[in-house]
Amino acid sequence: MKRFAAFVFAVLLLAPLLVLAQGKPAYTELKPPLPVDNDGRIQVLEFFWYGCIHCYNLEPTVEKWEKTLPKDVEFRRVPAIFNDRWALDAQIFYAFEALGVLDKLHRPFFDAIHRDHLRTDKHLRQALTRDRVDAGVGRGRENFLPSLAKQTD
Repeated sequence: MKRFAAFVFAVLLLAPLLVLAQGKPAYTELKPPLPVDNDGRIQVLEFFWYGCIHCYNLEPTVEKWEKTLPKDVEFRRVPAIFNDRWALDAQIFYAFEALGVLDKLHRPFFDAIHRDHLRTDKHLRQALTRDRVDAGVGRGRENFLPSLAKQTD
């Protein structure tokens, strides 16, 4: 009985220390918080690159999670830019956004790169044609595809 009491005492004494063993959270809280323009809602930013296989593999989980967001949470994707190649993909992302087709083309563009091995401007044109996207021609907007091709020459 004394051993059992000693065991229970030891467990109760050491239990609070288990909190320390849980480690740090998987995020970093910014102090002070950065200003946001979303009326006090929680803002979640995903930094990604279309060429990143990890970002691509995470996309189905992000899409599923995005559908369950509470009303006080805003989710935004932000293309990361570390070099000229990544900048090109960021321009494509922002062009899709400006054309109002981001929701329609974000995932298909990811698929085209990783599943269909999209690599050139010709393939990009084919992917857009397949998805029936007018890249701005005839609507008073500069066609963004030739400008992308000029930058990759």
